[in-house]
Amino acid sequence: MLLDLRSTRAAVSAIGLVLIATSASAQQRTPGPPNAPTLPAAGSPYYGESWALLIGVDRYRDSRIPSLRYAVNDVEEMRRTLEAFGFRVITLLNEQATLASIEAAFRRLATLGDKDRLVVFFAGHGESVRLPKGSEEGFLVPHDADRSRLVQTAIPMRDIDRLGERLPPKHILFVLDACHSGFGFVGFRDIEPEVKGDAYYLAATQKPVVQVLTAGETGQKATEREGHGVFTRWLAQGLRGAADRDGDGVITANELAAWVEPHVTRESRGLQKPVFGRLFGEGQFLFELPGRAQVAVAPLPTEPTVRVVPRVGAILIRSPVEVDVSLGDRRLGEAGPGIDLRVENVRPGTYTLAAAAKGEGYEPWRREIQIEADRTHEVPIELRAARPAASFRRGWLGVSVQPLTPELARAFGLTEMAKGVMVGDTVPDAPAAKSGLRPGDILLEFDGKKMDGPSDLQRAVALSQPNQNVKLKIWRDQSERTLDVTIGEVPETSARPDREPPSAPRDREQSPVGTAAVSRPALGLEARPVTPEIVRQLNLKSAEGVVVTRVDEGSPAGEAGIQRGDVIREVNRQRVRSMGDFERLTKNVKEGDRLTVLLQRGPMSLYVAFTVGRG
Repeated sequence: MLLDLRSTRAAVSAIGLVLIATSASAQQRTPGPPNAPTLPAAGSPYYGESWALLIGVDRYRDSRIPSLRYAVNDVEEMRRTLEAFGFRVITLLNEQATLASIEAAFRRLATLGDKDRLVVFFAGHGESVRLPKGSEEGFLVPHDADRSRLVQTAIPMRDIDRLGERLPPKHILFVLDACHSGFGFVGFRDIEPEVKGDAYYLAATQKPVVQVLTAGETGQKATEREGHGVFTRWLAQGLRGAADRDGDGVITANELAAWVEPHVTRESRGLQKPVFGRLFGEGQFLFELPGRAQVAVAPLPTEPTVRVVPRVGAILIRSPVEVDVSLGDRRLGEAGPGIDLRVENVRPGTYTLAAAAKGEGYEPWRREIQIEADRTHEVPIELRAARPAASFRRGWLGVSVQPLTPELARAFGLTEMAKGVMVGDTVPDAPAAKSGLRPGDILLEFDGKKMDGPSDLQRAVALSQPNQNVKLKIWRDQSERTLDVTIGEVPETSARPDREPPSAPRDREQSPVGTAAVSRPALGLEARPVTPEIVRQLNLKSAEGVVVTRVDEGSPAGEAGIQRGDVIREVNRQRVRSMGDFERLTKNVKEGDRLTVLLQRGPMSLYVAFTVGRG
């Protein structure tokens, strides 16, 4: 099955080296690629010229390859954004993006200089082909690809590291609204100084580097909404200045990744987590915001000066189970089986390294480590099994929560950038229910600590002591309120009470049975009454609501995350007790209407919000 590159394995691994044959003659400067705009040079003290190659394919010559919706839109958004930085931009869209044209563009880019910088952005289809000996090879799919002959007509996705090394520009950044797979880099972000300055930037740009930022991890599906991919929308917003966290007018690739990752992960409800890494070199790609005052920076002295280029160390973290890793109060990323986490540019000193297993049954891990300059410190994480529940006491709230997406924030009267935790359900007679917390509340603070996501709440509750009194700041009915709650102790039958809802089973052999199906094409779903058989089949608490029996691919409901087997309990905060309620509440919906839907998925409840008729 042909996969949308934006929704599968990432592709950059690619533009195979058939595209470039560099030689000594390539070191001589020749005119840039044809059809490029004649913009003035960016005037950067760190780079020569700035170039971007943007490739987007919505339509394919082979009718067996499905069309996409927003790949070209995303390329246009990136073009506008990069031209504001003074980049000379080459775009290849739809019929222009043939295999020969892409190869020709990369051959032309091989004539750039070794002081230049280059951004490569790709949005389109990708495909994996099983090779005769059982392994898989990935391909980028150009406009003129033949679906039955991808090996001969598409671009291999395995040589990006060598491609980056062979192109002359000293700094290259591959950006893909696609998900990561099959190319050899370890996802990590450098630890940068709080105050960087021009000396730091000059040092970072003296060394070559090839970096990659993709829209998600292996197998994840990239999300599209409101005319753009979610990844590209946050990416462009970051480049317009939001990612400049220290306000100095320069955005490093590291800062850009630090901005994009949490916002995309949050808006996609954890279904899409961008990956950032370095394929080659030790430098750092920079974007200087338009209007930043240019600083005349002298070249680095010939003799190394510690004051200009601090000596640093690195950490290589390995773990036999999946863990979240932090250094002090800064989250570094994830490590696990086959996934090593490497952290570069760590200043010498003593740090606290901590790890928490992503599953249950392990105690938190913590260790003091001493970092020395010019050395990579290998740190194995060895988790110990958690003690029996009776041997320690852990706080309990008794609430089901989920991330607060921009759509949900807007639907409940907050701004799209608001942070918090959405309450989907409460356990009867649990501390949350006794305090007055109820489904549809948005938890903003727990005991004075801001809640950015479910993991913040889980951690805060678990570290609280039973019988401890805590204040909850919530959002309800368009205003903030404060609730007092007394933390309880985890009951023996509750494995993980304060959690995110699980995904619905995806591989059921049959849809839930029932009668009198109602189809809502505007929403992209079909629903049936909840029968006693469905109650038993789905292990429901009651027969209230309607069960989703079909979700159309690419529909508003599908893009919002509604799945077959979900039970609809509310539409726009009005209860759905029967099929009659559902028909009444949805019969007049039209394109542009916003819906907020409460679902039951297995034993858990969760909200989704979306705009009808828009992707």
